[in-house]
Amino acid sequence: MSLKIVNVFILSDLEIKTIFTKEMPDALIAKDIPLEIITYLKKIFSSVFYPKAYKVIFVFGPGLAVTNFGSVSVLRDNIHELITEANLENLISKATFNFFGPHRKYASNRFNASELETLICDVRIYDVLLDKHPSINLLKEKGKKLEFYLSETFCHRDFLKKIISLLPARAKLAFITEGGSTLVHLAARFLKKPFLFARVGLHETNLFLKAKDGNISYFDSFEWGKDVLYASLAKELCVSKEVAKSILMRYLKNNTSSLFARKLGLLVKKELALLNKGLEIMKSKAKIKSLALELEPLLIKDLKLKNISSKSLMSIDSETILNFFNFQTDNGLGLYSLAALLESYFTPQEDLINKLARRRMRWLIP
Repeated sequence: MSLKIVNVFILSDLEIKTIFTKEMPDALIAKDIPLEIITYLKKIFSSVFYPKAYKVIFVFGPGLAVTNFGSVSVLRDNIHELITEANLENLISKATFNFFGPHRKYASNRFNASELETLICDVRIYDVLLDKHPSINLLKEKGKKLEFYLSETFCHRDFLKKIISLLPARAKLAFITEGGSTLVHLAARFLKKPFLFARVGLHETNLFLKAKDGNISYFDSFEWGKDVLYASLAKELCVSKEVAKSILMRYLKNNTSSLFARKLGLLVKKELALLNKGLEIMKSKAKIKSLALELEPLLIKDLKLKNISSKSLMSIDSETILNFFNFQTDNGLGLYSLAALLESYFTPQEDLINKLARRRMRWLIP
């Protein structure tokens, strides 16, 4: 059974106070949150005794949120006049609305809900080009076309309103995102080519795509997860799944005898064949030649995908992200959590463009 994940951060300034993670069954529908989840979230916030105002970040799996990144262009009418703040706000409004329409439809299909039940809950503008050139201050420029690179996040209306209603008065909801797309957006800073990212979870593998045009979104999933590997090893070795997992971890750290490592390696390769097949199908479907995985490097070495060289088969882990961004944390964050935290730090949300975008976002809420 696949799992949907909610991560909750409690932040004070730049310091992480608390991180909570909750795995939820596949049967969970965004518009119908089980009582156990409501109880769990209430317990989270009632247990936070930090006396000052604090920020909260929600990081959801692909079943509970949709975050898309992409570009949208807007033409100006009076191209020989300087851009004013009112003009800029109008241009931002057009850009966010033009991006909003097709992506809300896509999100509603993902949620199996109507478009009126699909709510935008975050918009972020990362870059703006004026006539294909960057500009330091748009309010001192003239030009014909603005190209915005932005992201929008959607949740189911009832789900979003319910979790917001659980927040204490001193808590500020700072960021909501889908973890996979956000991770790919961060990784795209050092993986310049188009690539497919596969997050190999416990029960399923979710895939996210950075396309040639720079668009980033959830791509697909298939039912193969590490639990399949644990169960198979447990059967072959006549041990419990927990013991099999522990043995595999020792193998991956090269902490077993060479004889046992060879035997275990053969078993692992056999079970990875299904993962390999699933990745080949997805790679062919995406028409991409580079694949990044959240998977141990030793397991990646056992994957042999057609038309993908070993150099184009990469591992992404928390250490890779931390090193690239020169960031340190002692909280042992998973990839999704780390991606959301860094994204919330690095996105310029207090500049004029993003303030205008957030103000205009309110008009997009039906």
